[in-house]
Amino acid sequence: MRTLLFLAIVTLCACDLINHTPPTGFYQKEIVLSNYEEEGLLGKLSIYVPSRYDTLLDWVDQSDCGCCGSKKYRLLNKNECLIQESGFFYSEVCRDTFDRLSIVYQCKEKENILQEVDSTFLHLFADNIERKIKAVWRNEPVKWKAKKIIQINNQPYLFLHFISRNLHSQIPVEQIYVGTFFNKTLMLLIYENNQRDRTEFIKEVYTSIRSIQLSPI
Repeated sequence: MRTLLFLAIVTLCACDLINHTPPTGFYQKEIVLSNYEEEGLLGKLSIYVPSRYDTLLDWVDQSDCGCCGSKKYRLLNKNECLIQESGFFYSEVCRDTFDRLSIVYQCKEKENILQEVDSTFLHLFADNIERKIKAVWRNEPVKWKAKKIIQINNQPYLFLHFISRNLHSQIPVEQIYVGTFFNKTLMLLIYENNQRDRTEFIKEVYTSIRSIQLSPI
């Protein structure tokens, strides 16, 4: 009897997962992630994104040293800024408004490098973001809304929410960074919006991040 009950529970859980559908206005996007430098695949990302994100960009943002660049994927609307920034210095930035999600990561970390999302890592990462912004925009103020660690599918993620100009825009941008270590790689999901009304954007981000699933191939 216990065995039958256990099988029934497992079956119900599996059916719930299979039949689960994205909320209205969203669709489920799966992206196969390639390694930054090496051949082969890093893993797979599954996530709910707004239906207006109908375009996927895929490129390598080169820099002046081997592991300083980034592998990037970007989801956005086909009618918005499609610039694929690359290089040590970005000579071209988006002049218009944008609303997008970027997936960003670099080389795999070495075995002796700490790969844990904790409060120390959170604040070091936040300080590094602020330092970079101020270096580019001459002490541009950063308006922090949140710095915390959240749990997504039993995995710790850093969560940083702030408003500031960034490397891609000359006007203030609402930015939410969500990141964790996956397969020895720091995986960042960066939501950005510099439109005037961003109320719905924030709600959509929270719906999106709750759906994040990173899995091996």
